[in-house]
Amino acid sequence: MTESQGKYPKKDLNAVIYDGVFSQSFFSLTGGPFLIAFVLSMGANNAYIGLITAVSFLSRLAQVPTVYLVERTGKRKFITLTSTFASRLLWLFIAIVPFLSPQNLTLVGVLFSASSILGNISSCSWNSWMRDLIPMESRGVFYAKRFKLSYLPSSILGVLGGILLDNFSGGSLDTLKSYSVIFTSAVGLGLVSLFFIKSIPEPEMERHSSLGLLKMPFRDKNFRKLIASLGFWSFATSLATPFFTVYMLSVLELNILYVMLFTITTRLSSIYFMGPFGKLTDRFGNKPILSVSAAVFVVSMFSWTFTTLPEKHPLSVPLLFTLGVLLGLSNAGTELTTLNIAAKLSYPKPAAPYLSVLAVITSIASGVASVLGGLFADVFVQREWSLSLELSEFGVPYKVPIVSLEGLDFQFVMSAIVGMVALVALGHVREDGEASASMVVHEFVGLVKKDAGKITVIGGCIRSSTKLLYAPVHRVRRYINSRREKPPTRNPKQ
Repeated sequence: MTESQGKYPKKDLNAVIYDGVFSQSFFSLTGGPFLIAFVLSMGANNAYIGLITAVSFLSRLAQVPTVYLVERTGKRKFITLTSTFASRLLWLFIAIVPFLSPQNLTLVGVLFSASSILGNISSCSWNSWMRDLIPMESRGVFYAKRFKLSYLPSSILGVLGGILLDNFSGGSLDTLKSYSVIFTSAVGLGLVSLFFIKSIPEPEMERHSSLGLLKMPFRDKNFRKLIASLGFWSFATSLATPFFTVYMLSVLELNILYVMLFTITTRLSSIYFMGPFGKLTDRFGNKPILSVSAAVFVVSMFSWTFTTLPEKHPLSVPLLFTLGVLLGLSNAGTELTTLNIAAKLSYPKPAAPYLSVLAVITSIASGVASVLGGLFADVFVQREWSLSLELSEFGVPYKVPIVSLEGLDFQFVMSAIVGMVALVALGHVREDGEASASMVVHEFVGLVKKDAGKITVIGGCIRSSTKLLYAPVHRVRRYINSRREKPPTRNPKQ
């Protein structure tokens, strides 16, 4: 812990959480499904989807010069505020593109690239700032709380955005204008977060000589292993996840509301699993949590191919939302631990070069994967590989499909394979105080069962209370029914 860590009261750190609420709402309405669906409605193809996704990752290269800027000036708060303001304001210009030039994908790409570069300048200074601000021993619980509180409102806004697109979009131009409303609302929410960032205390930064700063992470053998593992991991996730929206819209033929409901399912799953993972991270370390999350991702990618066999089937949508829950679990673990483990392995050395080098390497891997993903999507669109079981009953042959790969399915399989490579590489990383993955799984299952037990107890209490309140009515009804069923007594004198 640095001297600055732990000296600020909890109420002063609440601004970090409030910023997370508004910032996550901004990202929810400008990234992911909305961005992909927006450019698709403008006529984008798979190659463009891969390219614009790659831009969001390759723009992290802007963190390299920002390292020197941060170390030279030490003004992390000022850099974060100014670059965040400019980055989010550019989305206002993206919002008016449909009114100026509805088919101008080049203009959208340029504005998005500029916004991404400015956003990553902000990320570099922000990550260094937070490394020195948030106490190391409680970082897991703190960020779990921040993620949980920020995901819920952003999820609600995502559903509202999907409803807007489904109900107030007549033609293609009307659809684009609906996106303009969504993006403008996102800018408003994103700018509100600046008021909270401004009130976050800034600890005094320990300055270092800028000479050779970026060489420090590569001289650290253990950190090099982490870079390799997270590089493979970024490649695996970026090869497939940008095309989830394309797959749901074009292959499963679902509308944007279903896409948003899938996204909400994933986020709600993440909100819940942030709680157990936050507690376990502080107790058992980041590496075992990351290992479990990566394994769940690999299983999810293989399972994604079964949503079609080879066509959409009755279980496609239920399976899709089940995978949303698993991906939410995986996202919760990786979001909590990737930056935390990098911050932990870099301590007590300067945070900016370590975190920025990691961001640059993972961004290059993600960018290359996104571009290749766009190319693969077009290459494999006419390819199909299937395995089925041929049976015959009463002389009538029929086939039972076991697995069928077509189009984007190949990318999901490749993503799972690269994910396994990342998992093996992670096994060579060493973290102080790490526990075994099996111990974490055991504790994790125990926490989930405990939460399930609470739900059962609450349900039991509700049922018991209902029975208690209903008891007088039930007794009266039994008495009336017994009187009705009792035969009339005869007069003995008759």
